[in-house]
Amino acid sequence: MRKKFNVTFIRFYLARNLLRLTFMIFYVYYMWIIMVKYDSVFYVSMMPLSALLGYLIIIIPEGYILDKFRRDLIMFLSSIFIAINYFLLFFVKLLYFIYLIATISSILSNISSDVFMTLIKDIVEEFNINKSMSFIEAGRGLSEIIGILIGGISILILSKYFIPIMIILSLISAIFSYPNKKINKAVKIKSKYNYNNVIRIIRIIIGFLILGMLINGLFVSLDVYASAIFYQYLHTKSFYYTLFLLDFSLGGFIGGLTGIKINKLIDSSYFISISIGIFGLSFLFLALSKYSYIDLILSGIIGLFSSLVNIPLNSRLLKIIPNEVLGRVNSIIVIFLTSSSPIMAVLFGSLSYFYSIPKILTAVSLFLIAISLPTYYYLRKIFSIDENLIREKMK
Repeated sequence: MRKKFNVTFIRFYLARNLLRLTFMIFYVYYMWIIMVKYDSVFYVSMMPLSALLGYLIIIIPEGYILDKFRRDLIMFLSSIFIAINYFLLFFVKLLYFIYLIATISSILSNISSDVFMTLIKDIVEEFNINKSMSFIEAGRGLSEIIGILIGGISILILSKYFIPIMIILSLISAIFSYPNKKINKAVKIKSKYNYNNVIRIIRIIIGFLILGMLINGLFVSLDVYASAIFYQYLHTKSFYYTLFLLDFSLGGFIGGLTGIKINKLIDSSYFISISIGIFGLSFLFLALSKYSYIDLILSGIIGLFSSLVNIPLNSRLLKIIPNEVLGRVNSIIVIFLTSSSPIMAVLFGSLSYFYSIPKILTAVSLFLIAISLPTYYYLRKIFSIDENLIREKMK
């Protein structure tokens, strides 16, 4: 990493993870509150739906903006607006208003993450990208752990203070991401490409995006059913629900730290294929489990391998996509990876009226196991692509 970028990376890294932390506090708190107040899995499923749907609406124009305008300023404004968004919670407590706040918070939090990701090629250009992504995954896991802890504690004893906490953290994020013209000039991109060039890139990696779309859609079942598993099936208190979410993020944090040491091992189609099979088995055991402590262990395992899979996949995409179109290509990738999530959130919420949650999770597990082997052969082709080939295809 260039010396002049050391401070830049740290402060944007902190700003990005602080916004993620505030969203996790909000998410954990209201997912449980809605379940307890309305005793409805469907109402709970509207939280991830609201969060994801709003982001999908803005992602295309966001990609264009990130390639054309000052990225550091966009990140700074995201922090300011999300603080204002949380401030409105003092005045309105209606369920539909909570969904609206979830939508806006998700948009701003994800914009902050996207800005950070589009700066990575400039900020860490002299470092191994795989190790950098491992560091980013560890930060993501740690911010989620702290967010889940604060959200869980807020449910129990700090309900009066969780809104001020989110506002203060958002404003601290704004301080870290304060725009600087010198930094902006150093990473400014002049792009001669348009969306026709972007579509050519997408065609090359379309199979990978469809695979990610399917897996992400299935993972929404954890968001939708987590509170119901502990509240309706295991009849436990919010403490275990909080631990379940915490274990997933703890697994992600450990995965990020581990990835720094074994980045060469995990950067293979073989490892990713095995990991998808492990996801399937974990969902199956989760469906069969009747004990809280087993569910907590499985959550950690899923979080661990989720992080280890994200590292090579994100690194691979970052390496092969030209910086001039990174914002716009990233917007299309996000659409594919998250477009199924709102639909699946509603689907999983609706299916709970007709089938038991264990049966639904069993179906999810069998699908993941079935696609693990074909994934190996497909990813071998994807991993042979480099940036030079992408640039040739863009002409």
